[in-house]
Amino acid sequence: MAQKVSKKIANAIEYVFRSADSRTIGANIYSLVFVNQNQLSEQAMLLKEHYINSGEILSLLDIIANGYEIEETPEEKVLGWYERATYLKTVDPCLAYRLGMKDFARTYNIVVNWDEIDQKKV
Repeated sequence: MAQKVSKKIANAIEYVFRSADSRTIGANIYSLVFVNQNQLSEQAMLLKEHYINSGEILSLLDIIANGYEIEETPEEKVLGWYERATYLKTVDPCLAYRLGMKDFARTYNIVVNWDEIDQKKV
């Protein structure tokens, strides 16, 4: 099963390892391990801090070899629940339901762009 990573880490992985060429991938790993952090791109520095400096290089190698899944943010989870519920008609996309979702998001400190939801109404 592929590891789950944040969108920020996924973007850094794509930026640093976007080439499928094994020689380039090897050179990029070498750079992450041995090159001074000041000489790396912002994305490479993020990977170095997250995987190399923390001793998790094997996790990075696993991701490069086997791929990864991007974790959903809390906002995406709430939006997904709302969209699935209204699409499947398990609940009426009425004001009461929407207020309940707002309360849920507020309770768990999840920032949701409700204007985006209004534009996607079924």
